[in-house]
Parts: sequence; C-alpha cells; structure tokens
Amino acid sequence: MENPDGVKASIQVTVTKKQYEIKSVAKLDKKKVAYGTAVSELNLPTEVEVTYTDGTTGTASVTWNTDSYDGNTAGDYTLEGTLSFADNITNPKNLTASVKVTVAKKAEEPKPEPKKEIKSIVNAKLDDISVKEGTLATALGLPGQVEVELKDGTTAMVDVDWDLSAYKSDVPGTYTLTGELVLGDEFENPDGLEVSVDVIVTKIKGDDSNKGDDNKGDDNKGDDNKGDNNGTNTGNNTGNNTAGSTSGTNAGTTSSDKAAKTGDATPLILWGAMAMLAAGAVVTVVTRRRKRR
Repeated sequence: MENPDGVKASIQVTVTKKQYEIKSVAKLDKKKVAYGTAVSELNLPTEVEVTYTDGTTGTASVTWNTDSYDGNTAGDYTLEGTLSFADNITNPKNLTASVKVTVAKKAEEPKPEPKKEIKSIVNAKLDDISVKEGTLATALGLPGQVEVELKDGTTAMVDVDWDLSAYKSDVPGTYTLTGELVLGDEFENPDGLEVSVDVIVTKIKGDDSNKGDDNKGDDNKGDDNKGDNNGTNTGNNTGNNTAGSTSGTNAGTTSSDKAAKTGDATPLILWGAMAMLAAGAVVTVVTRRRKRR
C-alpha cells in the first residue's frame, strides 16, 4: 500500500468536565449568641463542604435565609442556606446547608439594693446659733450633714439642704431655719423628717449709745428750767410771808438769781432758810417795841 500524496488521518477529541453529583452537605456546628445579637453579628459561613457521589469533596457557596431569626427572643433557630455551585455539579436532591443558632435568655439586671429607711434624726433640733446683725447666711456655720437612725438600728450621716429664704441678716430677731434631708438612691424618708435650728440675730450695741447721749442732754436742759422755777417761787413766797417786804423781796431776788445761774437746789434751800430767819428776827423786834409802849 502506497500513499504517494502523504495523506494523514485525524480525529477530534472533546474533553468534558467531570460531572459531580452532591451526595451530602457537611453539618455545621451550633452557634450560641447572646440575647439581642443581630443577624449581621451571627458570622454565618459563606461556604460549606459537600461530598459527591464518587466520594470526593468540594465546596459550595451558601445564601442564608434568616427571616425566622429574632435576636431579641431567646430560643433555638434553625437557619437554612441555598447552595450555589459550578455547572458540572448537580444537586438532584436539592440538598441545603443548615445551622442551629441558640439565642440566650436576656440577662437579668441586678436588683437594686433596698433603700435604707430613716427612722429618726439623732438631733432634729440643733443648738441655737447667735450671730451679730449683718452676718451673711453663708457664715452661719450650718452643718452640711446630720446623723440619722435607720430602721435596722444602725446610724448614718445624711446630707442636708438648708432653706435660707426666711433669714434676714439686717433685721434683729429669731429665725427658725429648716433643712431637708438629701436622700439620693441610698435612703428613703417616709415620715418626711426635717432638721431645724434657731438663728438669733442680735443688734450691734453701738447703735444705742448715741441715742442715750441725746436723751441725757435733754434731761439736763429740763433740770435747768426746774431750777429757775424753784428759785423764783421760793423767793417770792418767802418775801410775801414776812413782815418786812424789803427782806422778802431781797431774799427772793437773791435766791432766784443764784438758782438761775447754777441750777442747783441746795443754794435755794440755804437762801430760803436765811430769809425765814431774817423775817423772824424782824417780827421779834417789832413785838418787843410794842410791849415797851
């Protein structure tokens, strides 16, 4: 057999991808999340391992269906994912991926400790505070805390908020100030107990001294007038009661002049006595002369 033209035989061979059939999908581990965990925080896998019918394994992409998931409701949720794979892979049984997610119960918030009930104030009426006129409220020295007795028998120090609206530093008097207990979150005051104190504002003594001097001066002036009247009356009365008008007039005039100058009652008495003695002497002389006749 000859082949003078060199003819060659040829054949076209087409190689196709091996076909794989999914036999099973790997089982995913359970996930436990805290109460309130959002879907985006579940960190679900994007691929899963699959096993083919020939015994080999591969991977498939997963698209999860999370419509049934509620992170704010405790419980178990089974989520399913649809598989995506290459053209040479088939999934005649429509197998899916699945994962179980457990949402934990909502953590219980710690219960607040019961408030301490105030039974009484150890010294509800504080000792009086005495201050001078003009003392500011900030300088009264009011205590910022008071001791209280609690219902359980113990004691504690509680802050006080003083009401100073009634206090007037420029008006002398007694002011009763009250203080409200600052309870906060620790204490309770079912009886509405308050603390009080009397603040006594005294007038500055220097303000009364000037008034006393003015009054004293007025009294002296009154004494001078009294002296003038006494002197004049004494002289005139003495002169009228004597037999000799000259002696009475002289005694009254002299006594009045001295009293007006000095304003002292003692000279008036002395001059009055002398005038009376002089008048008595005149009467005696006149009587003797009459007897002789």
